[in-house]
Amino acid sequence: KRCSACGGSGVRVVRQQIAPGFVQQMQTTCEECGGKGKKVAHKCPKCKGRKVQSGSETITVDIERGAPDGHEIVYEQQADENPDMKSGDIKFKLRQLPHPLFRRDGKNLKMKMRLSLREALLGFERKVSHLDGHVVTVSDSGTTQHGRVRTVRGEGMPEHNFPSSKGDLLVEFEVEMPTKLTDAQRKGLEEVFAMAA
Repeated sequence: KRCSACGGSGVRVVRQQIAPGFVQQMQTTCEECGGKGKKVAHKCPKCKGRKVQSGSETITVDIERGAPDGHEIVYEQQADENPDMKSGDIKFKLRQLPHPLFRRDGKNLKMKMRLSLREALLGFERKVSHLDGHVVTVSDSGTTQHGRVRTVRGEGMPEHNFPSSKGDLLVEFEVEMPTKLTDAQRKGLEEVFAMAA
């Protein structure tokens, strides 16, 4: 209801005599209604007439498959409530943490794989545990150059809003050269390279 102390204006005019014949007039916020111009006629025992109660609520945030770094998840009108205002939104902004093996590039995943000189020359087969736990086999029966990138189709990230479509896994090979050779190893390599020439 309308505040009777200020007449609904939210302010009160206070007159104070500061000396004989001198009166000071000041305008202050109404103490009865707190400057609102209205008062709650019958105060609720739970909220004490404030029209809101303090409390907490747990929100479960559903992150969609393939959601990119910086993606915003918005819960409309779920923020704090105020009787004189519309509730705001709760916004969550996704931040992608670095992974020890994979690096994301859009919907593709990139990784580096180290090969011994033997594996690079004679072939290899490696098992890679993917982000969701399934195993991807990367193999080659021929020679593999240092810096070569192998594309494994459909083993990247799910495309956001189209989770049935997936990017690719790009595997870059790093060939580890031996730091030293024994005389026997050196002789064996010389014989192999002589045959290849």
